[in-house]
Amino acid sequence: WRARWTAAQPAVGNARVRFVWNQPALSLRRAIEKLYATLIDATPRGAVVRLEHAYFAPTRLVRRALYRAMQRGTRLAVLTNSPETSDIGVLVDASRFAFYAMLRENAVVALFERRPRPDLGETTLHSKVASFGTCGPVIIGSANLDAQSAEHNSEDVVVIDDPALRQAFDAMYDTDIAPDRAQRITLARFRELSVLDWIKATWAFVLGDYWL
Repeated sequence: WRARWTAAQPAVGNARVRFVWNQPALSLRRAIEKLYATLIDATPRGAVVRLEHAYFAPTRLVRRALYRAMQRGTRLAVLTNSPETSDIGVLVDASRFAFYAMLRENAVVALFERRPRPDLGETTLHSKVASFGTCGPVIIGSANLDAQSAEHNSEDVVVIDDPALRQAFDAMYDTDIAPDRAQRITLARFRELSVLDWIKATWAFVLGDYWL
């Protein structure tokens, strides 16, 4: 009976759209996480996976897909909140350890943290969006890349295949990672962390597969 709720949608104009949801009350979990892993795996060598999420603490399934992507030569760009802009500190710890692990795998992966801009009314990043490859689909929805969204929350996303939307998405993403809006994170940044910072980041990362 669940197929009634996840059926492929008909084309509207030039766009193809698919609705995907998680609903723990109906024992429907991790469908969105599996969707991300599938689309990451489908993104070819040399193309870019762009992720922009308020909370970036990817679970094991998504992390493995990201590592496979880096190993085959797919490029990655990730934007999430910084300690100054996040409203949940433990998720910053988890995302920083995830960043560190990804940079150890591939030092040129493009990882960004949002800069606070209170003068423009911009503080916490709330986006939950992604794109895959040069002309692949866009994901827009409520789900972050963390265990809360994958396992515990009722979440939904739409997968949209539409060239016009994709062009607008790429322009938006380039604006969001511009130097005045985001800071690129490199391995050198982690030399600044204290022992306590490392302990917090490690435990947040370890617990992240289910609890964060």
